[in-house]
Amino acid sequence: QSEKGVPMAPRAATKSASRLFGLGIAFLLVCVVYTIRLAILELHPDHIGGHKQDGTTERTVVVQAVRGQIYDRNGVLLATNITTYRVFIAPRTIASMSEETGKHYDERIATGLSDILDVTYEAVMKQTTYVKYLDRTVARNVDEDTADLIKAFIDRDGLQDMVFLQAGTTRYYPHGSLACHVLGFTGDDGKGQYGLELQYNSVLSGTNGKYITARDSRGNEMPYEYQSYIEARDGHSIVTTLDVNIQAELEEQLRTTYIESGGQERACGVVMDTDTGEILAMAVYPSFDLNNPRELNEDCQKKLAESGYAEDSDEYKALKQELQLMTWANKAVGEAYYPGSTFKIVTSSMGYEENLVDTFNSRGFSCPGWHRVGDRIIKCHKVTGHGPLTFDEGLQQSCNPTMMQLAQRLGQDTFYDYFLSFGYNSTTGIDLPGESYPIVSTKNNFGGVSLAVYSFGQTFKITPIQQITAVSTVAHGGYL
Repeated sequence: QSEKGVPMAPRAATKSASRLFGLGIAFLLVCVVYTIRLAILELHPDHIGGHKQDGTTERTVVVQAVRGQIYDRNGVLLATNITTYRVFIAPRTIASMSEETGKHYDERIATGLSDILDVTYEAVMKQTTYVKYLDRTVARNVDEDTADLIKAFIDRDGLQDMVFLQAGTTRYYPHGSLACHVLGFTGDDGKGQYGLELQYNSVLSGTNGKYITARDSRGNEMPYEYQSYIEARDGHSIVTTLDVNIQAELEEQLRTTYIESGGQERACGVVMDTDTGEILAMAVYPSFDLNNPRELNEDCQKKLAESGYAEDSDEYKALKQELQLMTWANKAVGEAYYPGSTFKIVTSSMGYEENLVDTFNSRGFSCPGWHRVGDRIIKCHKVTGHGPLTFDEGLQQSCNPTMMQLAQRLGQDTFYDYFLSFGYNSTTGIDLPGESYPIVSTKNNFGGVSLAVYSFGQTFKITPIQQITAVSTVAHGGYL
């Protein structure tokens, strides 16, 4: 009711209640915020948001852990680290010193650094304008010789509090493109992105440390009692099964074959120790420079130039990225293909194991140039046929009907069981990222036509690493 005792309208009463409720919520939120703020002050009276009450600021510098090295099986260095430097400036100090002395330190620094580094005068000047920052990076991965020139410039012009060098490490691959698809590379953040660098990143990378310093309002470091240091733990090194001599020979053979055949698709090869399964060499051609992985190789540059796209077009950029990603991908483990006649090694081993072939004495196979499976006619590569054959003759001639006839003798169940035993239904588990799964029929879908065409390596897809693992199983006496 109102003060005069007159009943209030229901809408007015509701409106007043809503206002009171809203004011109550707002008051509660303000109380919560101030309570939290007081708690922070009580728990951390000397440090609020990075600034201490005496006007100093706390600055944390990450101390990079040294990444582990990668070796071949004989101790040859494949991946290591070299010392490089980050060049940075202190904009706040530059501004305050220029104001105090009347000297234009920003112009002097921009001129000096642009003369030494691959940066423009304008770019350095722009960095000096960010006065709310304690430091701004001018250049990264600067080599030792260039760093010496910058040190001399700092000393000559008395810029010790305004221009700085921070030592760090950059990944370096002594052999350039050798084993590039196996080793992979690291990104700007030092983390592995492809190959063994990615697979063993947690082992190689180690744990970064910290260097914490206090600075006054002008950005100058405070006395040592304000400093603390947490030591970095360096990464572990790894030894691979690769042999650089075999690797180099494989890469040369791939390059020659690719060029002579006018290759349209990338070529790849693997060398495996048949007793242990160790990879002695693995390569893909065309390759790329591990020390400059984002530069397209000559083959990709040619494809990009022949595309006809304008360099600033979206199509050009998309194709360039596609070529880049394709170049980095390891075809030997990541791309499935039809094994073709190389699979006849496996089909033959099944026949020998089941005692279904008489290699030298019996002409138990025939090739009229085709073989009938149900209502399907499947041809041999020699359309006129090979005629009557012993098994060894059929294998020597890479005769498809010979393999199909052997597969029929084995039967669907036996053939498929062997197929699985050779590991064709799963990945090998090689310690490289990106291994693809095979594309094969399930046993329920494995019919007479599948049996026939599988016998000479068609209609199913596997990776090169799966195929060489199966072939090595034959060479190793049947042990996978």
